[in-house]
Amino acid sequence: YYEQNKEKVQKYLSQYKKTYRKANAGKLNAQEAKRRASKSQRTPVWLNEFDWLKIQCLYQLAAMYSKESGQPWHVDHIIPLQGNLASGLHVPNNLQVIPGSINMSKRNKFEVYFG
Repeated sequence: YYEQNKEKVQKYLSQYKKTYRKANAGKLNAQEAKRRASKSQRTPVWLNEFDWLKIQCLYQLAAMYSKESGQPWHVDHIIPLQGNLASGLHVPNNLQVIPGSINMSKRNKFEVYFG
């Protein structure tokens, strides 16, 4: 059904998201505030100017990929800032640029592969 009605489904989802955001603005604002606080609490003071430059470059790379592909790309924390088992830091070595769809499906999961 999705493949045959892609535009219709995307239009519906877009409208649904707008309606949801309006109806749940307080909830979404609280979640974003929590995320910002978590990010600031997990940003170490020992980061130097070069580390900040690397972080900035990753965000610029994600923006460039998004513009080129027309699909959203995100800067993802490999070890989530608010994970259940482990909480990572907001440092360059814990960041990666990935497609937004993959990042959204990942949520706050951190998987360890042994092999």
